Amino acid sequence: VGSVSHRKGQDIIINALASADRLFTDQIHVNIIGDGPAMNNIKELIRVNNLSENVSMLGSIDNSKVRKYLSNSNIFILTSRNEGLPISIIEAMREGLAVISTDISGIPELVENNYNGLLIDPSVEQLRDIFNNMASYNWSSMGKNSKKLFENNFKLDRVFSEYCDLYDGLFK
Repeated sequence: VGSVSHRKGQDIIINALASADRLFTDQIHVNIIGDGPAMNNIKELIRVNNLSENVSMLGSIDNSKVRKYLSNSNIFILTSRNEGLPISIIEAMREGLAVISTDISGIPELVENNYNGLLIDPSVEQLRDIFNNMASYNWSSMGKNSKKLFENNFKLDRVFSEYCDLYDGLFK
């Protein structure tokens, strides 16, 4: 979800799918939501690797539809090479999704390895290994933990209260 660019690492997902065991990848479908400078490159990777049955390029869509896609998913993947604190992971957590993401910048503040997801390097090999061993992980439990973390840390009333406290602290 977001910008389709080298920085966001969608090519890592496509290359991991292409190199994974077909026995497992035939059960995987990835929706890429967004638009950006790497769109044509990603489409070409999908075509060259015969992954059109596994990957849908949805382009830019309305936020209400993004939430629908997330709520109908099992796992959220963000393989960024460079990132801050991605809102897309918070949105995935809100929907109770296990998260596979890269161990960079602010992402480890959102994803606790083997608790609500898996942290990897921005690496085709590491993601391919996860794809080849999908049945080894308790995705349902990780998704429930994501939902708990979201409710404990990001519900509007808590965020609003903490911003108010912060603002009040500026004037003491």
